[in-house]
This record gives sequence, C-alpha cells and structure tokens, in this order.
Amino acid sequence: MKITFKEILIISRPRFWMYVLGTFLVGVVASGNLFLHDYTTILLLVVFGVFFTLPANLFIYGVNDIYNDIKV
Repeated sequence: MKITFKEILIISRPRFWMYVLGTFLVGVVASGNLFLHDYTTILLLVVFGVFFTLPANLFIYGVNDIYNDIKV
C-alpha cells in the first residue's frame, strides 16, 4: 500500500500542530534569552521546531487513528 504526502499531511492534522509546537516554543521562551545562544543551539532549536510540526504530530495522531480503528 502506497501512501502519498497529501495523506500523510491529512493524518498529521495540521490544524493541531500548534498544540505540540506551542508547548515546545513556550519551553524555549521560558528557558532564557534566545539571542545569547551560539549557532549550534539555534540550529538545534530550528531542527526540533521542524520535528514538532509534522513528524511528532504524525506519530501522535497516527497512533491514535490506528487504535481508534481497531474494533474489539
């Protein structure tokens, strides 16, 4: 079974991305001044920011959809 990028995007529910990404961003802001970090830290923040959009939400909502589809 082939799955397209459009189906992956729909499964990850883009309208709910801010719930996961927002929690990450609140933690980043609460950790201190972002402008005093070096380039490695900024790169990691960007990488984790991208991770907390599509991949994390795909995992959260994809697993949820799998277990909701199972009939016991």
